[in-house]
Amino acid sequence: MRRACVCLLLALVACTPAASDQAVVPPAPPVLQGRVDILGPTAGWIVYDALLTVYGTAEDVPPVGFLLRVLDAEGATLVQTAIVPEADGRWQTRLLHGYHGEPGEITLRAESLDPRIEGDYDSEMAAISGLAYRPEGRSAALLGLAEGQVIGGEQLLIQGSASGFEQGQLLLRLETRDGTPMSQVVVPLPASFLDEVIWQAELVSVRQPQPVVLRLLALEDDGSESTLQAIRLQLSVAAG
Repeated sequence: MRRACVCLLLALVACTPAASDQAVVPPAPPVLQGRVDILGPTAGWIVYDALLTVYGTAEDVPPVGFLLRVLDAEGATLVQTAIVPEADGRWQTRLLHGYHGEPGEITLRAESLDPRIEGDYDSEMAAISGLAYRPEGRSAALLGLAEGQVIGGEQLLIQGSASGFEQGQLLLRLETRDGTPMSQVVVPLPASFLDEVIWQAELVSVRQPQPVVLRLLALEDDGSESTLQAIRLQLSVAAG
């Protein structure tokens, strides 16, 4: 009887699987993806206002939002804040930066507040300055266009700069050489009117090669328009 029990015990031991030499590793938590884009300020902007307005879009960020840091040219943090985007992904904040010196470079950097989050968090460069260094009056210019340049396509993407327009908008108009309007669009100006900002707008073109005038206008308080810049261009059917 004893011998039978011993044989049975040995058989049970032989059938028991050997313990693994490796510890069981729990599955890693899922890595959430996020994306934050900074739409302004960007390269070419100069912030003169004591309040720095930063805005952009975000998607798939955690409920706590993300961190926005403003760094000076040496990499020191001027100001930072946590931002929770709106339901549609848009976000905007105004930060008291405390900078009063000559124009200098800054970096706007979006960062995750959660170390588990990996995604595409934007970084943009701009400039900042004390208000005392701001040129008086207002200024505006069309960028990237030369007199007589050939442009074309169904939509004309135009860029420019502006500062000092309290109305917060400009008017961009495409005309024939004799001054007949062909198309126009109101250009909203972001951020503070004290800042020098970069704007862009799309103008509807016409599919007919001809010489044209691109005119940038200010919309005055009394409802009148005043020309800020006019440049002669050659309209083409093909994009260019």
